[in-house]
Amino acid sequence: MSTYNLSYFSNLLRISKGELKSLIEKKKKQFYDLIDDKTALLLVLKDFGIAIKDFTRWKIADLFSGLKISEISVVVGKKIVEKENIVIYEVYDDTGKVKLILKEDALKIKSILFPGKIIRIRNAIVLRNRTLALFVNNDKLIKEEQDKDIIYNLSKVSEKNLPYIAEFYGKVLKITDEKTYILTDSFTTIWVRIPFNFTTNKTYHMKVFLGRDNEVYYLSEIDLEKIFPRIRL
Repeated sequence: MSTYNLSYFSNLLRISKGELKSLIEKKKKQFYDLIDDKTALLLVLKDFGIAIKDFTRWKIADLFSGLKISEISVVVGKKIVEKENIVIYEVYDDTGKVKLILKEDALKIKSILFPGKIIRIRNAIVLRNRTLALFVNNDKLIKEEQDKDIIYNLSKVSEKNLPYIAEFYGKVLKITDEKTYILTDSFTTIWVRIPFNFTTNKTYHMKVFLGRDNEVYYLSEIDLEKIFPRIRL
């Protein structure tokens, strides 16, 4: 399991590392030991409602904060910020949109960092604030995409109406027929629409398509005090 952080996924699922290893072994036995550890982990995550198809080829909607992403292919959107040693762009694929934060002299790769260009990013760290972001501190980790199939598929994606992806921990304040109001761990209030059943005063880890509907597409009830013992929502 050296290609990814098993401790991160055990924390994500709110179980011990030992419990996760046990679930992986059970999943392998379920498939008569015909699958490897990585495939078994993907299936365990799916059982918990986290659909990651491949650890080597990520989609934006699959991202979770804290992960180190081996590779992801995206389309460059508009430039948001440019300073001496940092530049921030919107990037997207067919599942959503996040920010790309490059802590480096962007002039080194200016030939590929412009709207509409399809790039491949390696070893990015996923950060979260208002939205998720891919953080890279070396321009050599960003290259022009060469895979013809990826280029063809991403070239057909329209940025119009693509939602930003947000991830946060939040406590349910109020539930109405149309909206649910959440107090997030950044102490902001957001309303969401959900295909899930929320319970007032409970705390959840969630991922949201930000936009007109603020649709929640990942939800997991948690004990926030185990993760942030000093925070009281």
